[in-house]
Amino acid sequence: MKKFIITLVCLVTTAAIAVAGWFGYAKQKERTDQQMQEQYKAGYDSRDAEIAELEANRTAKETALNAQIADLQEQLANAADPAEIVTLNAQIAELQKQKSELQNEADTLNSIKSGESVVVTFKNDARTYDVQVVAKGSTITEVNPEPTIKNVGYTCTYSINGEEVEISDYVFNNHTTVTSSFNYQDEMAAVPFSGQSIVDICGNNVWTDGNNTYYSDGTKQYVWNLDTRGWSKMTWNGLSSFEGYNVWTDGVDYYYSNRSYQYVLNTATHTWSTMTWNGRTYHVGGKIWTDGINYYSSYNADQYVLEVATHTWSKITWNGLPLKQNYTMFDGDDIWTDGVNYYYSTTNDPVNYENAQYVLDATTHTWLKMTWNGFSAIDGNKVWTDGVNFFYSDADSQYVLDVATHTWLKMTWNVADIRGDAVWTDGVNYYYFPTSGGRYVYESKEQVA
Repeated sequence: MKKFIITLVCLVTTAAIAVAGWFGYAKQKERTDQQMQEQYKAGYDSRDAEIAELEANRTAKETALNAQIADLQEQLANAADPAEIVTLNAQIAELQKQKSELQNEADTLNSIKSGESVVVTFKNDARTYDVQVVAKGSTITEVNPEPTIKNVGYTCTYSINGEEVEISDYVFNNHTTVTSSFNYQDEMAAVPFSGQSIVDICGNNVWTDGNNTYYSDGTKQYVWNLDTRGWSKMTWNGLSSFEGYNVWTDGVDYYYSNRSYQYVLNTATHTWSTMTWNGRTYHVGGKIWTDGINYYSSYNADQYVLEVATHTWSKITWNGLPLKQNYTMFDGDDIWTDGVNYYYSTTNDPVNYENAQYVLDATTHTWLKMTWNGFSAIDGNKVWTDGVNFFYSDADSQYVLDVATHTWLKMTWNVADIRGDAVWTDGVNYYYFPTSGGRYVYESKEQVA
């Protein structure tokens, strides 16, 4: 389906803390006693430096609070108005409460300095998402993993010094950094099928006129029943054979464009009428895309921008992409958005026949080189969204995007070899109908542990 998919408090520790002591020695026998001692000392010293910084910050906060309290007490001594006295007493009480909390911080720091407690830092990649202080020789009773991807199922595994551990059983005797690995996974449920059976349905031929959802592939014309999740025969006026892939909208009307065939839809009467464009007169609907502001037709070297009010297509010049015989060449069905930026992604660009990944600076019509983390062989027409997350699905390549860090993370589905260009939506649910058979629906869920 042609898709215009538009739309911690982190405690940061600067020290790299190593696990040491006899437990570490048993786990890493290849290290000498001297190496283990050096590792332990390095971790211990860096933690001491961090503690010193925390103590300095705590002292500074306490000094500032004392100054504020002294100022308010002086105002209180000179106050005569009963309402003002009540207000000042309340402000002083709140500051005293903050001082008490600072004392709790001091007690915690002292327990760490004395060796009674150790600090356990939880990280995922370079991100610190949890820091806990626990009694030395004890286990952790509660772990609060915070995956970067929301509304997707996951499991979490933990490792220390590269070795996977059962976190609830691990005894912490030293300051320790725990690395968390989030394994994202979700399911598509089988769809009870009713109505007309379409065995070879292709998701990129599913489209909407803003009211209903249709499947159009040549003479195969169907309308979707949301309640029964089934297809029924659809009869159009003016045009009876066309592909949903080439139906598009300029935000006002709906069009079918396939070279010399250009039509506009009257949604009330389901009638297709001949459409006359100004400027460029023929286009392919599947190659038309939007950056959220303008509408473009991009098909190889044919690059145009639409003036919606006058139905006029004018040539557009892009910057940044490699040229072939002085022409910029790319296809609109390789354009996609993560709700923030617009990207051109293809593993076989028409100029150099290689992987090409770009991000658009819409203000200057410039394509800038884009570097992805985790996975980079992206084809834009295989990216899809459930309205919350962005997925890449192409056979055995299944990923979910961490938008903030531009990182593609491995994703596991219960359905094999999902293809993003065959995923479609009826505006409520998301479906995958593979040509090999089976009908599946995906409903994004609340975060689960």
